[in-house]
Amino acid sequence: MEKDTEHFHDSESGDIYDLFNACNGIVHEGLLDVEQLNQYTPEEAEALRVRRLREIWKHTRTGCLHCRDIIEALRDVRRAGGIADDVRSHDDADPDISHINSIS
Repeated sequence: MEKDTEHFHDSESGDIYDLFNACNGIVHEGLLDVEQLNQYTPEEAEALRVRRLREIWKHTRTGCLHCRDIIEALRDVRRAGGIADDVRSHDDADPDISHINSIS
């Protein structure tokens, strides 16, 4: 694993975990569904650091096995907890982002 990408996997910085939660754990064509990030208001996007999350998503597109394993483990945790993979997507009329089913 390259040193310059290790921070994507660091549970302390939460990068891949934050991306997973912001995408509601929804996977499309084997990757987290980055389109979910378009659902947030500008204020939510800033709070969630969506620009940074998109950088992380680009890293996952490289086929990083470590990211794939983390995402699969997080999906397993959700399934074990009874949280569906297709949790409610963001409703523009609802500014509250508390509906995101965080696994943390």
